[in-house]
This record gives sequence, structure tokens and C-alpha cells, in this order.
Amino acid sequence: MLKSLAVATAIAFFAVPAVAQDGDALIAELFTAFEAEFPNLSTVQRHNAGLAEGASSRFTFNARAGVEYTVVGLCDQNCTDVDLEVFSGSTSVGSDFLEDDVPIVMFTAERAGSYTVEITMAACSAANCRAGAKAYAG
Repeated sequence: MLKSLAVATAIAFFAVPAVAQDGDALIAELFTAFEAEFPNLSTVQRHNAGLAEGASSRFTFNARAGVEYTVVGLCDQNCTDVDLEVFSGSTSVGSDFLEDDVPIVMFTAERAGSYTVEITMAACSAANCRAGAKAYAG
């Protein structure tokens, strides 16, 4: 399923018209396209941040034990590489540090409780790029 998620996300990314738009608007449009491809996924938490190259932002969401979660990251037109890592406490449960702008982390929650997502702007051609991440259950 991970490969099909990556392919669908890439297709959704390139399906968006190449018009100048606000970074958050572009990210919202990309997530809408992604969600149209995967209607079984339900949004648990979302997060947008303005990040300089090398900077990170975190958000948390509550998970239920035994449920599969997919965390997807996206960034604006000035970004070429954004990374994700998901933590349960201080333990990493998954990461995507590939050199791309659509990181995906899938994991099954071993315990109920709070999970933390860290999104890092690895490569940005502007002083500040917009990045977004969503955690989905399903």
C-alpha cells in the first residue's frame, strides 16, 4: 500500500495547475487531491508551518492501539525536500528522510496515546517555505 500511496500523492501533486498561489492554499489543494484518491482515510490531525531551510515543527495527535496511521507531508513550490518522523514518547515509530517533497510514514499504533510528528524543511529556495502534514487513520 505504501507504494500506491506514494504514486497517488505524486500524481496528485502534478495534477494541480501551475498557477501562483499562497503556500497554504497550494498545500490544501494537494491534500484535497490526495484525499480524493484515498477516501477510506480519515483526518486525525493537520498542521501547517512556515519553515526556513533546516528548521522543524512538531504537532501531536492521539492514536488508538492497533489502528494503522498514515502521516503525509507536503510543501510549497519553493521546497524540494521535506522530511517526517513520528514518535511515541522518545521512540521513533517511523520516518521518511528521502530526498523528496512528499514524505509518507505509515505505522500501526502499538499503544493508545499521544504521538508526535516532526516535519523538517530539508531544502527550501526561499527564506521561508510553507509545509504541511496530516495524520490519517485507516
